[in-house]
Amino acid sequence: MKLKSMKQTFNNIIRQNQIFFVPILLFYLFAVYRIVFYSKIDNHLFFNQLVGNYYVDWFFKYLTYFGDGWVVVLVGILWLFKNIRQGLILLLSYGIAGGLVAILKNYIFDVSRPHFVFDYFYKDIQVKYVDGVDLLALNSFPSGHSTSALVLFTFIALHLNNNIYKLIMAIAGLLVAFSRVYLSQHWLNDIVAGSCIGIILTLLIYTLFEKFQWLNKYDRSIGSGK
Repeated sequence: MKLKSMKQTFNNIIRQNQIFFVPILLFYLFAVYRIVFYSKIDNHLFFNQLVGNYYVDWFFKYLTYFGDGWVVVLVGILWLFKNIRQGLILLLSYGIAGGLVAILKNYIFDVSRPHFVFDYFYKDIQVKYVDGVDLLALNSFPSGHSTSALVLFTFIALHLNNNIYKLIMAIAGLLVAFSRVYLSQHWLNDIVAGSCIGIILTLLIYTLFEKFQWLNKYDRSIGSGK
């Protein structure tokens, strides 16, 4: 019965946040289509055509920082001063998701990043890079920035009541994840896997916190003194 109740709570959360999940699902359908029918090389070159506009390059160059782990931790700590229970959801979601990704990319999968592959194995193919970006070579799968970004923006969306803002969070999360491909830091496969991990674990942690009523005593700010 408890498992059934958890599933019902999970389904209710999905229904209440459809506006957030629909654009993400559409992106995944497109990404899976590309992954199934095209090689990693072809997919990367397909998106690499977009690189070269000064303003777009600048936009993605700095937007990608929203996928840094320290940004999520900082938001989580600040959120504790607003609501301890909610802040713990964010910090725990990031801790578990980030830890899982670190294990996968460092100890399970051995995937080289686009920069390394093109520079050493496909030297005849010209790839456009964004100036000022320090390109990495190894530990590509899955994308940690995509995980962090989707943990953060999924969490925020779940605590918003306005559907327009929820939609903005979905678009923001996808853009941060896509920035990793745009900057040639990751393959399309990497950001799909990383973002999935971030979304799923945040949903699971959020659902658990919704079900455990004793956690409601932490529905207060860290400075409330209660």
